[in-house]
Amino acid sequence: MALAGFFVANSAHTVNHIADLEIGGHSRDPWILAGISVLVLVALVVRMRRLGRVAGEVTTTNATPALAPFVRRKTIRLTSYRRAGRLHRPGRHA
Repeated sequence: MALAGFFVANSAHTVNHIADLEIGGHSRDPWILAGISVLVLVALVVRMRRLGRVAGEVTTTNATPALAPFVRRKTIRLTSYRRAGRLHRPGRHA
């Protein structure tokens, strides 16, 4: 969360420096801040990949072996079927 917050704040700060470039500051400031934002974004992507794209803490110690691979997941794909056995696709009327 800290990386994501810093990325958003620093990116807004970069845009502010670009917009106010004519009233002062150094011409290199937006470039330095943009570079920091890129580095933080890369760090955020690496961190989320290591966590299996799970934001937040997921802990459980009593998962059955069959469900253990899914312990760190917070999202699922849900497939539902109508009573007649046809696949239900939300947004489509049949």
